[in-house]
Amino acid sequence: MTHRRPGWPLAAVLVGLVVAACSSGGATPAPSAAAPASPVAGGTELTIYGAASLKGALEKAKTAYEPANPGTTLTINTDSSAT
Repeated sequence: MTHRRPGWPLAAVLVGLVVAACSSGGATPAPSAAAPASPVAGGTELTIYGAASLKGALEKAKTAYEPANPGTTLTINTDSSAT
């Protein structure tokens, strides 16, 4: 009989890495003439797609990310892997 390890610790680490990669790290990029208009007035909207099993972890990441990045709105979209 083999025992499978739960995948949520790895998933949590991966979500953290994605959130960290998306954050600006305090640096403000220079404005660009070719920059598209932001969908949220004065901010940015990000849509995160993930498996239904990650819904709780993604909601926690959203709760932590939005206050740390004012003007950024995360939309979490989860569904089954088959969908």
